Amino acid sequence: MLVSIIIPTYNRPDQLNRCLTALLNQSYLGAWEVIVVDDGGEFPLKSIEEFFQPDLRCSFLHQENSGPAKARNYGVAMAKGEFIAFLDDDCEPEEDWLEHLMNAAKEGVMVGGKTQNKLGRNLYSDASQSLVSYLYEYFRETPWYFFTSNNLLVDRKTFLAVGGFDTHFRTSAGEDRAFCAKWLARGFQMKYEQKAIIDHAHGLGFFSF
Repeated sequence: MLVSIIIPTYNRPDQLNRCLTALLNQSYLGAWEVIVVDDGGEFPLKSIEEFFQPDLRCSFLHQENSGPAKARNYGVAMAKGEFIAFLDDDCEPEEDWLEHLMNAAKEGVMVGGKTQNKLGRNLYSDASQSLVSYLYEYFRETPWYFFTSNNLLVDRKTFLAVGGFDTHFRTSAGEDRAFCAKWLARGFQMKYEQKAIIDHAHGLGFFSF
């Protein structure tokens, strides 16, 4: 198995279903697997697992609610891939997403893809993604450069050497930036691959923004 796709999920079965449906259409011809980690959600995922297993090489794991950082680390621990791609359950990758990530894959290099806001009518979601895109450019070539954890790829060996995601973060609240800081501090590289595109359907309101 060459690459493992790790997807943490929590109480979003509809979004997860759309995410996995998008993965069915990937153009990448190499070997790959999908590992979904249910972070203690209330909704059973058995029906989704049974639906996708005939066409996707996927595994569904479960943990007590501990946050996406721990879920991703758990997924990596169970992965067979030499490379690890991270995707969120509310994201839908374009058909050549994995192909472009793997074309840029290299030991010691974190590859970050491009994220697009799918909810164009949600001003908060649009503003949030615009801010992240701006910060990608603003912090490029600095010690504060980062990629969001919903669209990135690393090699498993270096991920484990760096120590994975900090599980003290129990929500999506900066664990990706902390991980990138550790990555750069150890002297490893980061590369932006704008052709590896996902559509992010992250609904926000005033307070969540």
